[in-house]
Amino acid sequence: MDYDGPESGSVQENFPSPEPPRPAQKSRRTAFVVTTLGVLALGVLGLLVVKANSDKSEMQDRLDSSKTEVAELTSQLEAGTQRADGLEARLSDIEAELDTANEQVKVAGEVRDGVIDFLALSMTVGAGLSDPDGRCIAEALADEMGVAELLSATLAAADLGLGATAPSSETLRFGLAVVSAAEDCGISLDDPTLGQAASYGDDPVLDALYDQCASGQMGACDQLYIDSPLGSGYESFAVTCGGRFDIDSAPAICESALSASPVISGSPLPQIAASGADPAIDLQAPTIAGFDFDSNEVEIGTTGRPTAVVFLAHWCPHCQDEVPRVQAWLDSGGGVDGVDIVGVVSSTNASRPNYPPSDWLQREGWTPTVLVDSNDGAVMAAFGLGAFPSWVFLNADGTVAARSLGELDIAGLETFMEMIAP
Repeated sequence: MDYDGPESGSVQENFPSPEPPRPAQKSRRTAFVVTTLGVLALGVLGLLVVKANSDKSEMQDRLDSSKTEVAELTSQLEAGTQRADGLEARLSDIEAELDTANEQVKVAGEVRDGVIDFLALSMTVGAGLSDPDGRCIAEALADEMGVAELLSATLAAADLGLGATAPSSETLRFGLAVVSAAEDCGISLDDPTLGQAASYGDDPVLDALYDQCASGQMGACDQLYIDSPLGSGYESFAVTCGGRFDIDSAPAICESALSASPVISGSPLPQIAASGADPAIDLQAPTIAGFDFDSNEVEIGTTGRPTAVVFLAHWCPHCQDEVPRVQAWLDSGGGVDGVDIVGVVSSTNASRPNYPPSDWLQREGWTPTVLVDSNDGAVMAAFGLGAFPSWVFLNADGTVAARSLGELDIAGLETFMEMIAP
């Protein structure tokens, strides 16, 4: 076999032999390994730090959430405690209110018994009833009216009996309630000697009032009611305004009853101003159909005559000056030919001074015609007025020539009346 290499057993002297590693190369390898391991270790450590930070953040969030929950629970606990305290305070208030209510019920019972005792005594002494009859009526009234209303009505009736007040709707209802209660108790309050209209009674003063009431003087009917004995024929006649109303529909005050609804036709006048031009001048005034104190019909604005209309109230001090001044002028021959004067009595109130107005005007000798306004002053409002006294001067055709607020001296009154004279 051919072979180009050295022969077996021979040594090629010029082939280089491998050299042993040098110390520098070994050191570099070691450094590389160490560096690599360090980098790996740092990477692992970084991952561990990131993981630790993430876990720490999560734990912090959970801790914060727990703190929030604890705070909310603490707040709810405090609110619950406050609510419990509030409920306890309210319960204490309710208990106090209940104690007060029980005390009031006790007092109310004592007041009821006191009112019944007082009224029973009044029935016994004032109406001549026996004590059992008076107590029966008093207890029936207490059951029907209630203690508060009964006490008020009893005191009002007492004032009425003493002449301290005029009759009112309250005293009228009380009188009718007494009669009804007496019937429930089987007691008759009628006096046979006074129940017959033709025979009157044995009191000449009441007889005179009876006659005046029958003739149409409504103020006399009211006075008869005030002065008449409870349950008497006088009282029954007065309550019905001299037989002009059924007892169930009778008014509280006879004097204003027949004028309670005067008939007002046409448009109301504009409200008068304290100064400046009067917007009612030359306007057609509303026409009025009503009554005087004696139930005679009275008209304003439809007579075809010039008319001076003065609005009066019995309690008005300026009216109390105006009426005698005008009447003195008329008594001395004053007045304007062809011009009528009509006094409209408005805002009548039994609880105010100088009542009733019919007596007031009679004392002053008032001679002009009177028309009684409704209780709510409807006629006065229709003429656009709001003060006492006030004057309206109407031409013959019913148009407004002038209006005036407040008192008028005689010279001013004469001037206005001459202005509308025919």
